[in-house]
Amino acid sequence: MYRRSTEVQGITLVADPKELRRIVKFLSHTADAMAKYKGKFCHEHFYLYEGRGREISPGPDISVVNPSFVTEERTTRLKVRKKQRL
Repeated sequence: MYRRSTEVQGITLVADPKELRRIVKFLSHTADAMAKYKGKFCHEHFYLYEGRGREISPGPDISVVNPSFVTEERTTRLKVRKKQRL
């Protein structure tokens, strides 16, 4: 379950230095987008940032979500949509 918080609850990365640098660039890009678009920024996917397709995407699946977009109602809708796609 998502917690509406601006504090990261925990994260574990298993990556080599090259992959960590890719992730850092993505996180920096995302932070810039959040600052620029403020409340209009919803979320960003690492695989899309890198221009990779979901189906053929080797590498990590990382999503960064604006905390203001994480509400119980929205989280429930996302879970329902995911189940409908399966």
